[in-house]
Amino acid sequence: MDYDPVNDRYLVVFIQDVSKNGSDWDLYGRFIPWNGPSASLTEFAISTWGTHQWNPKVAYGRAVEEFLVVWANEFQAGILPMYISGRRVKADGSGFPGGNSDLTISHATQNRVNPDVTYNLARNEYMVVYDNAVDIFGYRLTGDLGGNFGGEFVIAGWPDVEIRPAVAACKGADQYLVAWQSLVSPPTNYDAYARYVSGDGALAGVYLVDGTTAPEAEVDVSCNQGGRQYLLAWQTMYAGGYYGVWGQLAYPNETMDPSFGFVQPGASADRMNPVVAGGYTNYLVAWEHERDGTSYQDIHGRLITPYMVFLPLVRK
Repeated sequence: MDYDPVNDRYLVVFIQDVSKNGSDWDLYGRFIPWNGPSASLTEFAISTWGTHQWNPKVAYGRAVEEFLVVWANEFQAGILPMYISGRRVKADGSGFPGGNSDLTISHATQNRVNPDVTYNLARNEYMVVYDNAVDIFGYRLTGDLGGNFGGEFVIAGWPDVEIRPAVAACKGADQYLVAWQSLVSPPTNYDAYARYVSGDGALAGVYLVDGTTAPEAEVDVSCNQGGRQYLLAWQTMYAGGYYGVWGQLAYPNETMDPSFGFVQPGASADRMNPVVAGGYTNYLVAWEHERDGTSYQDIHGRLITPYMVFLPLVRK
């Protein structure tokens, strides 16, 4: 999901089990006005190919007044490799979905999966990040998708397994921050890392965001509307074996504040899969919130104001 300030509405993208038996997952979108759904704005197809469409992400391009939707494709027969596609959607709803892909990122033998996308207004450019189940890659694109600056480049390519990247652009600094989880102790102990990338694609510093003897995973990142501060959020396992959510403020000068806890786990329930959205002065962090003693899950959220004092939470 991303927000269009011109039309004052969001584009929400989602996958749908169109056959109702798991044999055909397609990609749809819907515009949602600021004050809630409108009956006149119904869902529309973005991709109904014979492949399964997974993990859609969306970014709004202000200069071109379009959204770019990216996703991973998997052949229904399970034939490898998987690849990434993208489609432009006019923010006023006047066109583009359907037909051929506007963007294809693929490799002859390796998967290209887990995409994320952001838009850099300072350059009218997008950056797509993704992994091949081992390393993290980036792909910069002009706002009209007409140029790709040499194509794919490596952001994290060390011996550890680096997967599930997230990316944000800070327009005021003309910069990107890419975060991911790195398998430091198999089979499940991941740490959270991040790397700064300049607006022209130059790689800068790599930083350990959070690393303990328990897993830190599912990192997300956003920049504020002023374009000069990032917030990272991730899930981390506590001593009782359940996940809570932590976060950290980061800055374009490659400094980071101490990490702090958003929400602890329940007595027998996880708080997992956080997502972050940056506003003008605050951030909103939302997560999956399991109910203790049941199989139900809710969505909870918390507004984060920079420089608020957070008491430390005890982890393993």
